[in-house]
Amino acid sequence: MSSLYSRLKEGYQKRVVDGNVDLIKEVVSDHKKALGRQITVSPTGSGKTFMMASVIEVGLRLPQEPSFVWLTHNKQILVQTENEIVDALGAYITTVYNIEQDIQSFGGRVLLFNVQKGVSAKALNWLKQWHKRQSDLNRPIVFVVDEADEGMSGDNMGRLKEALSPVLELGFTGSFKKKTDEYEFQRVTYKEVIESGMLIQSIEYQASDEVNRMEMMRRAIQQRAWLEKMAENLKLIDRFFVPKMLIQAPARECENVAVELKKELGLSNEEFNKQVIVHTQNSRGLEEVEDLNDVRFIIGDMMVERGWNCPEAYVLLSTKDSVSVAKGIQLLGRVIRLPKCEPFDERFDMFNSAYVYISGKHAIEESCRNFTGDGVIELPPPREVIQVERRTDITPPEVISFVDELDKDPEDRDLIPVTEMICAILDTIRKDCERTGPTVSSGKLTLIEGAVSRSPAETVQSEWNIEQTKKLLIDSLCKHLPRNYSNIVAVMFQINMKPLGGLAAISPYIKEMAVKIRESTAIRKIAETLDFVFRAYEWPPHKLVIAQPLPTQFKRSLYPKIQLNNEEREFAHFVDEFCERNNFHWVRNETSDVKLFRGHYPDFIIFSSEHYVFIEFKGRHLLDMPDTIRKNTIGQMAAGYFLVYLNESRDGFMQKGWAGEADSELNEIDLLAAIRTKRKKF
Repeated sequence: MSSLYSRLKEGYQKRVVDGNVDLIKEVVSDHKKALGRQITVSPTGSGKTFMMASVIEVGLRLPQEPSFVWLTHNKQILVQTENEIVDALGAYITTVYNIEQDIQSFGGRVLLFNVQKGVSAKALNWLKQWHKRQSDLNRPIVFVVDEADEGMSGDNMGRLKEALSPVLELGFTGSFKKKTDEYEFQRVTYKEVIESGMLIQSIEYQASDEVNRMEMMRRAIQQRAWLEKMAENLKLIDRFFVPKMLIQAPARECENVAVELKKELGLSNEEFNKQVIVHTQNSRGLEEVEDLNDVRFIIGDMMVERGWNCPEAYVLLSTKDSVSVAKGIQLLGRVIRLPKCEPFDERFDMFNSAYVYISGKHAIEESCRNFTGDGVIELPPPREVIQVERRTDITPPEVISFVDELDKDPEDRDLIPVTEMICAILDTIRKDCERTGPTVSSGKLTLIEGAVSRSPAETVQSEWNIEQTKKLLIDSLCKHLPRNYSNIVAVMFQINMKPLGGLAAISPYIKEMAVKIRESTAIRKIAETLDFVFRAYEWPPHKLVIAQPLPTQFKRSLYPKIQLNNEEREFAHFVDEFCERNNFHWVRNETSDVKLFRGHYPDFIIFSSEHYVFIEFKGRHLLDMPDTIRKNTIGQMAAGYFLVYLNESRDGFMQKGWAGEADSELNEIDLLAAIRTKRKKF
């Protein structure tokens, strides 16, 4: 049997493997010390598993005889990895199952380990014995980390490193989000992968948040069935496979989607068990399947979204409520591999394309446009944060915060007239909107060119997506009302609409309705008459602050280090100096802290031991915005409140007037008077 290395593609695959093996050779020979984890960034479909296996295969033959720990982030990837490499490395492999089954075999030089599982005391003892065996034989240990962006840090990894003392860590990932002690080592572009013939040539998509989920499911099923019929002819050229359909659904809905699929296909229980796999956190069906030839449909959530290698997956259906640009990119990556990594000739050109269907709010066209990027899915690196402890020598007064809850049960009978009024407004908005037909967006991404061609929207005769309609209705009501009360209003409106067909009647124009509901002053005025909850806010013992650029330190702040933009920093220094002179303290009020009223959390709170005042800091360009005027009006009526901005000469601060009053310079007397005024609690 040929070696893995001999089967590598000329070009990037051999470059990556040779580069990683050379690094191993230098490190284990003590010619070089590698700092941190060395990351190979290579996109979905580039053959990362094959390249990692080849690195290990060649590395095992080095004179220094290094041993390897191959780390994955979940059990399914571990099983898949073992299945893919067992023929080439089988004699050397030891797996985590040896630990679970009390198999006291420590001779294997390749240990497969699932980091997500954790490191128990039993596993730790086993690992230490394995490590001792390697040490006795003078074998240095090298970590190979699969999907290095997926939780490959933290306590589990720390315990593994402590137990096994690797001399080198090699990481492989498709989306490099740099963490501490990680460094990019090799990079593969999509252009290289596409030119090597590893991937399909195009992706055709259809998407709609208006059409009923079953309509999109039927379209996807028909596409898969047609591909299977065409695949029968592949038996003539010895490349036969059964095209598979991946269905992404929220974990809680996977079983319901499976029932819908079974009914749509008319499968018996026996046929269903052979053809359909449901894979969730609680039911990892794929691990129990030895032969995927009978499988036609695979239903799951995260497994479908990322991390699973199935070259026979040609059709993908997402039934999630929404698919963002980033999630769409990951979904596209699930269906871009070619069976046996070779393109098909023109007779079977349909297998050089993949087919994606999305039922829900989507940004699939943007996902396509951003799919190849400069070659790898680019995700911004995570922002490093530091923990800033609250000062224990400062005791803030009882600061009252708005809580987005009604001050009574949302189902209270007293609220029924209010709910009816809101429903009447919704009905008025409904009558203002026009009826249209449900549409499906479609298009095609050509990988080699990175070009997206969009087809005209297709108006179809189909049921509307009622689930999406209700979600949009509730989300728009939440602009004015708490979510639990918004649910009550939506249910009553649905009941009122029953004679007209229920929510199906508004589905054609729910998007237009949702905009008008958010803009509705009538609903907002009703919401302002409701009694909401106000309670004393409890300041957390610490806050997380972005580490770069360096946060600014202040003497009188409840949390001494704060990250601010330039103008806010100037004002914070002014506040800090004012508090220093007058023995006050202050705090930067974040979005999750104190709310003065619904939707408004003023930027700063200055306080004495008993009283406090709110300050909202605004850029000059925002002063005349309706939202700013509204906040200033309500804020000054409700509490000690200042709307402040940097003056035109940028050497001082102004306070915005109220109810026609002129703006004036912010001075200490105004602040002192406001802070020392005792105010009634809400």
